[in-house]
Amino acid sequence: MTIVFPTIAPRGLDALDCVAVLARRTSDDSTWYCAGFVVVVGLLVWIGSVVRDRSVAHARVLEIESHVGYLKQEVVKARGAASDEKLVLQKRLSDQLQAASARESELQLQLQASVERLTRADAEHEAELEDLEDEVDARLERAKEVHATWVREVEVLSARLVALSNAFGESYISGRKWLLDAYREHLDWHDRQHKTALTLTARPNTAIADELEEVKAQRRELAVRVKALEWQLASYEEYFPELMEYRDAILSEAVDLRRSGRSAISDMDPALARGYLTKKEFETLDRVAKFQLALQRYVERRKQPWEIGRDYERQIGYQYERSGWRVHYQGALQGLEDLGQDLVCSQPGKLIVVQCKCWRESREIRERHVLQLFGTTTLRALENGLSQDQVTAVLVTTGKLSDVASRIATRLGVRVDKVPRAAYPLIKCNVSSESGEKIYHLPFDQQYDRVVIGDQPGECYVETVAEAERRGFRRAMRWQGEQ
Repeated sequence: MTIVFPTIAPRGLDALDCVAVLARRTSDDSTWYCAGFVVVVGLLVWIGSVVRDRSVAHARVLEIESHVGYLKQEVVKARGAASDEKLVLQKRLSDQLQAASARESELQLQLQASVERLTRADAEHEAELEDLEDEVDARLERAKEVHATWVREVEVLSARLVALSNAFGESYISGRKWLLDAYREHLDWHDRQHKTALTLTARPNTAIADELEEVKAQRRELAVRVKALEWQLASYEEYFPELMEYRDAILSEAVDLRRSGRSAISDMDPALARGYLTKKEFETLDRVAKFQLALQRYVERRKQPWEIGRDYERQIGYQYERSGWRVHYQGALQGLEDLGQDLVCSQPGKLIVVQCKCWRESREIRERHVLQLFGTTTLRALENGLSQDQVTAVLVTTGKLSDVASRIATRLGVRVDKVPRAAYPLIKCNVSSESGEKIYHLPFDQQYDRVVIGDQPGECYVETVAEAERRGFRRAMRWQGEQ
């Protein structure tokens, strides 16, 4: 029989378990003597394990005690920090409470001041409202008075309009006399207003006001006379436009009209008669110099609107003549009776009717001008036995057409050319078809617009008098009519 004794009992297996194991392993009852030995060994093993566990437990207890001590220290520190923070928070809360109390006091003072200010403002507004109500009532009364005044003035004006109409119905002289009386009343009213302002000042001076009234009365009479002369002169210029051509000559007294009258002007050179040369310049300067000076002054002189329109027609006519057309300057020759045909340009079997509008860019040409041009072109075609295909209507302008006028022009086949004003040679060099004599015409000469350039060889436009004379042309003499 073999007995096996364990040298070390398994951890967690007590001595009884070991004895039981050995008993199970021992099949002979005679070996029980060994059981005691096994029990002793098991007890020793158990004691050893107990001692070892106790040592481990003791070490664990020491570790726990050390950790507990650390925790106590941390708790003490935390309590100290909490106490300090509590003091800080208490101090901060105390400061905030004091600030809140001060702010509350300040807000109470501001609220009290605002209440007092609102109370005063309310009182002031009440007073202003009362003043405004009084002012509104006063203005209403004044408006009623003004309305009544306006009604009376409208009645007076209506009566005056009737009187004006009756005066002009009687004659233009009586109508203008009525207008002069109204103009005098207008000036008198302004003078009275000025005099009233002088007498109502803080330091009124009635003597100066009276003296000023006398001066203004004289001024009123002079203003009325000047206005009457302006209307009279406008009538002369309207019914006798040739006076405008000789205005400067008349005013400069280049000729004594008291002795010779109109015949004195008709016999004068146009350069002198129309004021482009003085009598001294005409007599002392040589032929080329004086006529070139007259031409320069014609270009530089400020022109009336009708003169600007005439010069624009001449510019367009010059362009057509250069293109081989024979040009008839109907607008310059016929004036208001040109039927809207400023230029009539012709070639064999062809005709162009040109209407010129030298207007500013912002001014629109309306449809009535297009319709007039189309109608007068159709009339010209019928008079000359030409078909519509042989006649062209052309509107030449510096401005622009309205939308309606543009649509109508396109529909009717009216050509629109936009041509700006430009300089061009002004001297016409003409060759007589009868005698072959070579004559140049300046823009202010009598036959300038009747002269046709291009019919005879050698005819041309030049820029200077010297060039014209160098080509063998002489200055045109004034035409006196058929003898």
